[in-house]
Amino acid sequence: MSIAAALTAIAGTGWKPATIFDIGVGLGTDGLYDVFPDARLVLVEPVSEAGPVMQEIAGRYPETVCELAAAGASDGQAEILVSPGITGSTMHTSALGQGDTRTVPTVTLDTLVERHGLRPPFLVKLDVEGHELEVLKGATRTLPETEVVVSEVSIWGGGYRPTIVDIVTVMKEHGLVLHDVANMGYRGIDDALLLLDLVFVRETSMIRSVKSAKTPEQAAAARQYKQEKMRRRLEEIAARQAAESGGGSSGS
Repeated sequence: MSIAAALTAIAGTGWKPATIFDIGVGLGTDGLYDVFPDARLVLVEPVSEAGPVMQEIAGRYPETVCELAAAGASDGQAEILVSPGITGSTMHTSALGQGDTRTVPTVTLDTLVERHGLRPPFLVKLDVEGHELEVLKGATRTLPETEVVVSEVSIWGGGYRPTIVDIVTVMKEHGLVLHDVANMGYRGIDDALLLLDLVFVRETSMIRSVKSAKTPEQAAAARQYKQEKMRRRLEEIAARQAAESGGGSSGS
């Protein structure tokens, strides 16, 4: 499933964000911008080479905010390791890989909300190469008004990356529960799961107000299917037993 498909399902409940944060824009986030076209976009990316990408996106969506900075736990400055091709750049300069180190401004989500007068409810997408928990620390006032978070998680990351358990635990502490999974990526060397996007939703949101797994019609169809499947299975067993019994009688 793609991010677009996951968000389209959420949009089907009638929920809409007023503001969408794309934290870690890189070359742009497929599926994030079009599902809720009326939402205001906030693009945050520390690698200056991504500036033209951000401007191109802003040209398509009015009132977009572009911030060439790294989202974090505080406002100030920090070093990042910039990978060739922009994507994969990280605040964790000890990470393995090629690239150059540079100093960039840092900004919290809380500061961005205040600075630009951003309105809730918020949808936050995180692709920050292991810096997710630090970004959340800088959103203590923003998170209570956030109903959806999409966060990339690495299965095979280094020690600086939070685990799935870490992310799920912190989200739960903020009232957000795992709702969907998107964009599963696999290692080329052995096809083991490498990356995926976890979609979290506020537990009390209207998005999760429907508790039934099926409509009455779907439930009835499922019961009929199961009954028919059981009938065919019992007929197969009976036919096999009859054949075995008949074969035994002819042999004696």
